[in-house]
Amino acid sequence: MKNISLILIIFSQIIYSQEWTELNTIVTINNEVLKNQLNIEFIHKNNDTINTYKSIFLPGKLKIKTADFEKIKNSENTIVGLKITAITTNKDKVIYKEYIINNIKISLLIADYFILKIYDLTNKEFKKKYFPIDGTTYTFEYDSPIETIRRVRRKS
Repeated sequence: MKNISLILIIFSQIIYSQEWTELNTIVTINNEVLKNQLNIEFIHKNNDTINTYKSIFLPGKLKIKTADFEKIKNSENTIVGLKITAITTNKDKVIYKEYIINNIKISLLIADYFILKIYDLTNKEFKKKYFPIDGTTYTFEYDSPIETIRRVRRKS
């Protein structure tokens, strides 16, 4: 019994002692800052291999294992995609919406801040203002001290 307890303690310390890289990131969907209702994965293509890396999202912080982040940062391709799954409720239903945000430079995520604004165009208010990304029902904008991107808006 002592051996099993010792193994569990060692295993839990290994899991919790992994180093994390924290990125100052805020995500809004339809102008609402989401707190814990997000699951974010990094998608990274290097040569012909596509890797996904899980992360932990807390308001204002996006955490990725340092070893995974270093793999991305030190590769030839320092462009990533973010696969964001937002979890919301409507009456008694749980709704999962997935957004793929491509072509994000790692330098933007390392900057002092990165604010990602997603607009779900199934919402009438935003459908009137924005054009969707081809093949989707959403669009996005972002702000960073390095670069800002704004989408073309519909005429009012």
